[in-house]
Amino acid sequence: MAAKAYKYKAELLVKDYLLADSYVPYASVLGGILMCKLSYDFTRFISSFYFKGYASLTKMQKIEWNNRGMSTVHAIFITLMSAYLVFFSGLFSDQQNGPVTFRSSSLSNFTLGVSVGYFITDLAMILWLYPSLGGMEYLVHHVLSLTAVTYTMLSGEGQLYTFMSLISETTTPGINLRWFLDVAGMKRSKRYVVNGVAMFVTWLVHGDSSGLNVHDGYQTHISDLILVRIQIKQMETFGYLLILCGFQQGKEKVFQVYLDTGSDLTWVPCGTNSSYQCLKCGNEHSTSKPTPTFSPSQSSSNMRELCGSHFCVDIHSSDNSHDPCAAAGCAIPSFMSGLCTRPCPPFSYTYGGGALVLGSLAKDIVTLHGSIFGIAILLDFPGFCFGCVGSSIREPIGIAGFGKGSLSLPSQLGFLDKGFSHCFLGFRFARNPNFTSSLIMGDLALSAKDDFLFTPMLKSITNPNFYYIGLDGVSIGDGAAIAAPPSLSSIDSEGNGGMIVDTGTTYTHLPDPFYTTILSSLASVIPYERSYDLEMRTGFDLCFKIPCPHTPCTQDELPLINFHFLGDVKLTLPKDSCYYAVTAPKNSVVVKCLLFQRMDDDDDDDNDVGGANNGPGAVLGSFQMQNVEIVYDMEVGRIGFQPKDCALHA
Repeated sequence: MAAKAYKYKAELLVKDYLLADSYVPYASVLGGILMCKLSYDFTRFISSFYFKGYASLTKMQKIEWNNRGMSTVHAIFITLMSAYLVFFSGLFSDQQNGPVTFRSSSLSNFTLGVSVGYFITDLAMILWLYPSLGGMEYLVHHVLSLTAVTYTMLSGEGQLYTFMSLISETTTPGINLRWFLDVAGMKRSKRYVVNGVAMFVTWLVHGDSSGLNVHDGYQTHISDLILVRIQIKQMETFGYLLILCGFQQGKEKVFQVYLDTGSDLTWVPCGTNSSYQCLKCGNEHSTSKPTPTFSPSQSSSNMRELCGSHFCVDIHSSDNSHDPCAAAGCAIPSFMSGLCTRPCPPFSYTYGGGALVLGSLAKDIVTLHGSIFGIAILLDFPGFCFGCVGSSIREPIGIAGFGKGSLSLPSQLGFLDKGFSHCFLGFRFARNPNFTSSLIMGDLALSAKDDFLFTPMLKSITNPNFYYIGLDGVSIGDGAAIAAPPSLSSIDSEGNGGMIVDTGTTYTHLPDPFYTTILSSLASVIPYERSYDLEMRTGFDLCFKIPCPHTPCTQDELPLINFHFLGDVKLTLPKDSCYYAVTAPKNSVVVKCLLFQRMDDDDDDDNDVGGANNGPGAVLGSFQMQNVEIVYDMEVGRIGFQPKDCALHA
């Protein structure tokens, strides 16, 4: 009898108070907050038992992991309830009397109240941990969502359209699963691909029915649908191309870094201006102190990468995945089980020409300026792994690695499976701040490229992260092609040969005797006097005195140079990408030099290549990429070229 009495009182409490019309909003909001707490704790409990890598996550990663579990539970609840109320409950049926915009019920109000409770909880976590769980765009999104849902709950107005919008939360579990797979190191797995396809189909279906909705977590999966344009500038001293990139450090801080398709690591100078050292930068006996430098202690979202991560194994080039944790001093049981929480040991990363950087791996939020459907936005990519470099040799500023490795910038942002393209401005724009080259990553980099000249990518077992193509020959003007050695059109069983496309190398390098034959052919057809004095002073192999009665000195009879790639592809290089005026006009004469160099075993340029008999056989350098749009089509495995005036696309 006592049990029945308590049951009866409980039913009265629920019926007369918690679900009474006047109490529904408040009870449901509290219920939503309680749901968030329970789902957060449940995610933590389940993950600690069924995901062995959970214990090795950092504190911030664990919080975001659990938060996403909470958001998944809310998304499933609100999607199911919204679909029921819109399509099956009869609340918004045409058979009902009265305007549909003013219809509501206790159940619809309760559903919205649970969602309000979720937004309050999630907003509190974002504010408390700002900006680790999201930047300003998250705050704006949550405040607007909370205001809209609260209003429609309390007023009973527009609930049909609110529920139709909330059905878009059906994509959130897929978005969160994508993040879980990424953190778990399963970005290359079939599950990741299936997840991406399922998300795209879901977006497409929902977009057809109710329009595109930007909702919680959109920054995490936007790489599948986004067009990212990144400004590229030039450094006149070296002729290298720069990319503008930002890391959040309390407030956004912008770094200028080289864009290098010949390496994977992205790094920035760390410490203070006085503590960062660069040897042999500029003056041979001086140090360069670039600004700005990154101070990890000033970034609340910064964390050291762990020794057991695949990024740490990659940076240390170890065949044994346990080596970094062993070097970090982890006990055997901890690193064998993947539970060692010690940071990744410091690394050294080498480039060509004796360049070297020393630093440690860190993770933080990288912010890119991009656009979606033509609307400019800022994109935050949390958990981006980069090098925090304290000292270097011959590397005065940072580098954005665009190679094929897992550490590269396009790989970490999820674009490498699709591709990217760039169109570098001519060197004459180096001092013009109003023009910057464009870099496009994602699907739109590959669209509308039917008129491009495509050549297949080659693969090397020793240098799998380079972008290799095959060079069949070089022709001068309308002359016959000078055949390249077979080693440049293919890669042997040891991984040697071929030509790499490397923006980190300034000039194109070709091996002898092929290169000497090209020089002889050029010298025989160019009708100008050689400038042997400038050849000695500049180190270039061919320099000529060109008549220049009027500036700019663009009218000359220097021949065009054509590259012949595999697949019957003939790329005619813009003349300004082959010859450069190394002197100002004097007595109506200017000296122009050929900007090609010999491929030596001990190159002095900034690249990771070997000589003619070891590693890549030739290099296509960034100077010859000017005014040529280049597409790296990773889906098909090819590289496309299209000469054009890149200033028109800047």
